[in-house]
Amino acid sequence: MEQRKRNLGCFPTRSGGGLRKGGALRKTGALAGFLSEAGIRLHVDPIHNCRVADLAVTCEPFDPEALYTTAPVLLVEILSPTEEKAQRAKLHAYAAMPSVREILFPDSRAVRAELHRRDADGRWPEAPLAELYGDLRL
Repeated sequence: MEQRKRNLGCFPTRSGGGLRKGGALRKTGALAGFLSEAGIRLHVDPIHNCRVADLAVTCEPFDPEALYTTAPVLLVEILSPTEEKAQRAKLHAYAAMPSVREILFPDSRAVRAELHRRDADGRWPEAPLAELYGDLRL
């Protein structure tokens, strides 16, 4: 796991990282920035399309004026009973971003999560990893 993080050029921090606060990222000295309620600019129509993930991890250089990230490597959408359909609808838009390697949907009602991860060739599997590998540990 640590080797895979190094290959991406990311090193997560223990807590917080660069949180989106007041429209800017706070510098923490970490090589990977964590964004809470992260604005994500999509490549499909970057001027008009922006999604907000619950959490994003990026390896982009720190920019104190950044309002969003264009190259997240991990996106997290916490599934809630009232918004689950809308949250899951973001999967295809997130998967279309070339920088995204993993998309995680933790369930707020149970101790479980659905992980989507690109394979070594950059393709997305048809089913979440938990369905392919029943013993997958997060």
